[in-house]
Amino acid sequence: MNKSTLLEKGFKETTLNLMFTLDIGRGRIIKIGSPGTIYESLYLSKKEGNMYVTDMITVHHSGYDGPLTEEKLDLIISIFA
Repeated sequence: MNKSTLLEKGFKETTLNLMFTLDIGRGRIIKIGSPGTIYESLYLSKKEGNMYVTDMITVHHSGYDGPLTEEKLDLIISIFA
């Protein structure tokens, strides 16, 4: 996964650990960390107030699941959004 694809899909970039976030409504956020690296991972987290991480579930990790493809990202977004 690359930065430009994530930005096109509406993700917002943060400076913390190459993290990209997408608000999917109802207090839920999809986060992608370190895209395009061997540490790439995708999380589903809950937002409460100004805190973005109150609960977090790893949905994809490249070390276990291989690279995150655009098709898989689209499927994950469609399931949770």
